[in-house]
Order: sequence, then structure tokens, then C-alpha cells
Amino acid sequence: MKLKYPLICLLIVLGLLAALKWRRDAWHAQSHKRIWILSPETRLEDVASITIEKGGSVLTLLRADQAWTIQESNNLQADAQKVLLFLSDLYQANITDILPDEPLEAVGLTPESGAIRVMLLDNTGCVLAAFLFGKQIQVKAKMQTVSAGRWLLYNGKPAIVANPFPYIDLEPKGWQ
Repeated sequence: MKLKYPLICLLIVLGLLAALKWRRDAWHAQSHKRIWILSPETRLEDVASITIEKGGSVLTLLRADQAWTIQESNNLQADAQKVLLFLSDLYQANITDILPDEPLEAVGLTPESGAIRVMLLDNTGCVLAAFLFGKQIQVKAKMQTVSAGRWLLYNGKPAIVANPFPYIDLEPKGWQ
């Protein structure tokens, strides 16, 4: 009888370890797939404007030749380097994990929970790409908290993109 209890505990622990290994292996297999958030057919030079919306607030960046302006600030000049970095990061970003069971509200992918909609438009106003970003993913590393990515709605499912996109900003001064 005394041997039966430790044997049952050992079997339970081994079962849990096997389940964790299976989950980790499935996650690694998923994370090695390159799923780009911006189609390779989308040419960055075709982007004529960027619209960023959160709640009822909107910020629009407009391109005129090589310069970018902020529409909501009487077309004040935006920092072209920041805009091009943002576009470049969108082009290079890829999804590291898709978690279909994650509630949209919990990860910030609903308007009520602070979702940020980003649209790239061409010079005729046609949408080239649209994204819905959620909360940044924070992890503790040693004595500080760092951003490890951001939630993104991908094909109607919560996904994690490795880039935290910390500069998605609705304030005009964030783009100057």
C-alpha cells in the first residue's frame, strides 16, 4: 500500500511532463513558421498615408514626395526616419505564435480594451493593408520589465508578433 501512493504520484508527474513537452514542441514548431503580417506584394513606396486609430482618436500621416506630414497638426512635418522605420518594421515583422483560445478582450484586441487600428493607404485612398494591434507583451528580465512583442489580430485570431511596436503613437509629437 505504501508503494502504491508514490507510484501514482510518479505517473502523474510523468504525464504532466509529457504534456508540457508536447505543448512546448507544438509551440516551437509554430514559432519557426514565418508568417509575415504585411504581404510581400505590398510596396512601401506605394504607401501615401498611414491612419492610426484608438478609441475615438485618429492620427493621419501623409506623404508628399519624400516628406511626411501630420494632418491633425496643420500638416506639421513628421520625422521621415520614424515613419520609414515604422513601415520597415511592419514589412519585416512576423508572427511567432497564434493562440486561438486567448480572449480578444484580455489581450487588448477590442475597441473597449484599447485596440489600435493601423491602415496603410495608397494615393487613391485604397487600403493596402490594415492591422489591429493589442497590448504589448511585457516580461520581467532580471530587475526590469521589457517588451517582448505585441498582440495582433491575424485572420480573426489572437497572434503574437515579435516586434512590440512601442512607437505606435496617437500624439503628433511622437512622430516629430
